[in-house]
Amino acid sequence: MRRQDKFLLSTYSTSVIGGHTKPFELPSKKNIEQRYDYWNILKKWESVFGRENVIVRIFEREQMFGGDLLSDFTNLLKIDSIQKYKTAKTLNESLDADSLEYLRLINHYVPRFIDNDINQNRVKILHALRNYSKYYSNKNYSSMPKEMVENFMLNFDESNRQVANYFLNCSDGKLFKNDFHSEDNSSYTKLTIKKAFEITTYLLKDRIKQMYQLRTEN
Repeated sequence: MRRQDKFLLSTYSTSVIGGHTKPFELPSKKNIEQRYDYWNILKKWESVFGRENVIVRIFEREQMFGGDLLSDFTNLLKIDSIQKYKTAKTLNESLDADSLEYLRLINHYVPRFIDNDINQNRVKILHALRNYSKYYSNKNYSSMPKEMVENFMLNFDESNRQVANYFLNCSDGKLFKNDFHSEDNSSYTKLTIKKAFEITTYLLKDRIKQMYQLRTEN
C-alpha cells in the first residue's frame, strides 16, 4: 500500500502520461472509500479470503526488504536470491509537476494515438520531457499544495491507524514512516508562461539535436 496522497498523484500522473487532458482534482467521497480507504478495502478482502491470507506490505523503501520492491516481493515468496534474475532499469520515471502539466496541455494537440497507432511524435515529446524533468526541473513532483495534501490525508487518520494496528501490529499506529507533514510542498505553483517557454525551448533543442544526428548518420 502506498501513502494515499502519493497514490493519488501517481494515478493522476499515469492518466496524463496515458493521454488524458482532464486537470487534477480530488476524488469523490465514493472514490475515496473504494480506492484509498485501505481499512475498508482490507476488511472486505479479509471477509472473503480470511485474515491469515491477507498479507499487507507498505510501498516505502524504508519498509521494504532490501529497500526495493523486487527484493521485498521475492523475500515474501521465500526466494533466496534474485541475482540470477535480470532486473529492468526504471521504465516509468515520474515527471515533475511542471512537466506533467505541460504534457497535459500538449495532449489536447498531440494525442497518444493516431488512427489506432501510437503517435511517435508524442513518444519523442514524452521522452524529452522525462529527460528535462530528470536533469533540469526543480524536482517538485507534487501537483498538490501542502494544505491540500493535509486536508486529503485527514480522511485516513483512523483508517490508517486501524490497518497499522490490526494487520501490521504497529504499536505506534503509524502505517507510513514518511510523514507528509515533513515534506515541503508549500512552494508549489501552477505552470507559468515562463516555465512553459523554458520547457518548449528544451524540447525544440532536443528535436534539432535529433534531426542533426539523423542527418550526419545518413
